[in-house]
Amino acid sequence: MSTAQLVSILRANVTTGNTDLAPAITRVFQDHSLSQSKKPLLLFIITDGQTLSSEVNTNLILEYALNNPKGKQMQVVCIQAGHSEEGSAFISALRRTCAAHGMSCAIHGMHFTDVSQNGLLPLVSKFMAE
Repeated sequence: MSTAQLVSILRANVTTGNTDLAPAITRVFQDHSLSQSKKPLLLFIITDGQTLSSEVNTNLILEYALNNPKGKQMQVVCIQAGHSEEGSAFISALRRTCAAHGMSCAIHGMHFTDVSQNGLLPLVSKFMAE
């Protein structure tokens, strides 16, 4: 996906809060499973974190990582606008769950302030190189 495509998608999908991420996460996993790409999945979640901590989201990510060969090397990057306890809890729970299952998934959290000050590319280029 190109940068222009990503910008277009983000502009077309402005939300007003309380977004149910499970259908979007499911769709990404379905598309990745069906793709011919050998590259590991780099999953970006951009959120205010309010509904992120749902066990449903954690379980979806865990299930894909455990049951799909392409999911075992997945990286999850969560960009959070501001700080929310829910977003922090999600990232912590996902890290613990992945570690408990011996998975090599990498879970990263970033604050939107850092992204807005430094830009997205310098912050995520290390994930894209892996």
